[in-house]
Amino acid sequence: MINQLVTIIVFFGVYIISFWVLTMFNIERKLPKLSKYPSITILIPAYNEEEGIRRTIESCLKLDYPGVLELLVVDDASKDNTCGIVKEYGQVKLLSLKKNRGKAAAVNKGLKQIKTEYFSIVDADSVVSSKSLKKAMPLFYRKDKEKVGAVISKLKPENEDRNLVERTQVIEYMIVGLVRNLLANLRLLHITPGVLSIYKTDLVKKLGYFDENNLTEDYEIGVRIRKSGHLVDFSDESLVFTRTPNTWRQLFKQRIRWARGFFQTHFKHKDIYFNKKHGLFGLYEFPLNMFSIIVLLTAVSIFAYNIFRGVYEFLFKLINTPSLISWFEWQGLYAALLATDSQLLIPIIFTVFVTLFFVYFVKTFYSSDFFKKNKTRKFLALFLYIFIYSYIYVYIILKGLFMELTGKKYDWGTKK
Repeated sequence: MINQLVTIIVFFGVYIISFWVLTMFNIERKLPKLSKYPSITILIPAYNEEEGIRRTIESCLKLDYPGVLELLVVDDASKDNTCGIVKEYGQVKLLSLKKNRGKAAAVNKGLKQIKTEYFSIVDADSVVSSKSLKKAMPLFYRKDKEKVGAVISKLKPENEDRNLVERTQVIEYMIVGLVRNLLANLRLLHITPGVLSIYKTDLVKKLGYFDENNLTEDYEIGVRIRKSGHLVDFSDESLVFTRTPNTWRQLFKQRIRWARGFFQTHFKHKDIYFNKKHGLFGLYEFPLNMFSIIVLLTAVSIFAYNIFRGVYEFLFKLINTPSLISWFEWQGLYAALLATDSQLLIPIIFTVFVTLFFVYFVKTFYSSDFFKKNKTRKFLALFLYIFIYSYIYVYIILKGLFMELTGKKYDWGTKK
């Protein structure tokens, strides 16, 4: 039974990756050249961001954008000098809240004051490249039947090489960027991260603003935009930089929040599942998100069981072998290799395939110089991501699900 289950899981993984590869080779975009750029407001929600908000504001002020561009900072009752720093920039509007209510509430408060045709959200610990906004806006004017409701940018960690935690996240963000690009080309993308995601103002207001009860309001609004019949597109030429956690504790805390927000969104929008009204998004992509988690949990459980069983059998034979040297004779080693269970062999072959695909992706789509320096440490991070990160991710998913089902309150902590 386990052998059959492993075969199904591996086939599922190879099918998905092969599908992505074929999609990547068939990407062909023709974007219009805009003679006039629409008005847009960059909304920056901030809470205790005195250490990084200056860089964020200055990067937004340096944007090369031909249209009307406004900046609005919504201070969510910060206890540090965030407001004082914002006031130094006369061209930046400031809205100060008296009580801390969370990012989604701060965004909604600012959104009610926005009059421009479009608005963009930029986290207060992020930096945007000068041409990122200009490169993204043409995607709203594609000559397609479907209307684009939001456009997201390509994310890259700003802190990427100080320790193993940061290097591992760089690899993760690369793969995430590829997946988002492919989903956008399949018209299935449905997430709008908080770093230079651009929205149609009227559409978001019509949909009822951001969900203030969701821990990942950016994911939830993306699902609602896609659910309404609009597309979420991806601009691979709009590069933005974000600060990522640099300790395992911070990383776990962030990812558990993401996991809880994922389940909150799927429980809320369960009516999308297998609903023909939403096309491939309802019949394929949205259910696939949850199914992929089930497959991952099953695969990791089986793989962990086989490793434990293999180590146990090895130690048992080693202890019961009269001569330790005879155990390592070539004939014995050859016999052991021939007897290797396919449950371990197939995942290893599959992992090699994934690794080669990732290296090819780095050189083509991402155009990254990630492996030019500290190659040994970078490949160690790649090894960690492929072989170990799955187990970490399973822990995060299970804990996030448990916390959500038990209704445990999320502790945002104090930003330093």
